[in-house]
Amino acid sequence: MSLDPRTHGTSLPSTPSERKIRDLNPSVEAELRLQLMQLRDHAIGTTAQVGELRARLQEKEVELQEKEVELEKKNARISHLRKNLDQQEARLRATFTWRVGNFFMLPIRILRRLLRGS
Repeated sequence: MSLDPRTHGTSLPSTPSERKIRDLNPSVEAELRLQLMQLRDHAIGTTAQVGELRARLQEKEVELQEKEVELEKKNARISHLRKNLDQQEARLRATFTWRVGNFFMLPIRILRRLLRGS
């Protein structure tokens, strides 16, 4: 175990890379340690950004699922209204008044088509 004050109190033996760093010029060692701290800070910051992006992605996925459910409900409502409209139209066309009116208006509709076509 090393008696170096920088590693004093740790139970881990120094690694060869740590011994190489200690053997360097103190200004180079300080620069390397500064770069190491900057890289660690950058890694921590990047990890935090990834976490934030994952959280935002989950929020967007939940929003998308909610919108899909809402869209399905609206489509079901539209289908229901369309079915009711078709039923009402069928009932209307089945009435005596509609059939009589349609019979008497048939010549006028034919005449209009002939006039528009020429």
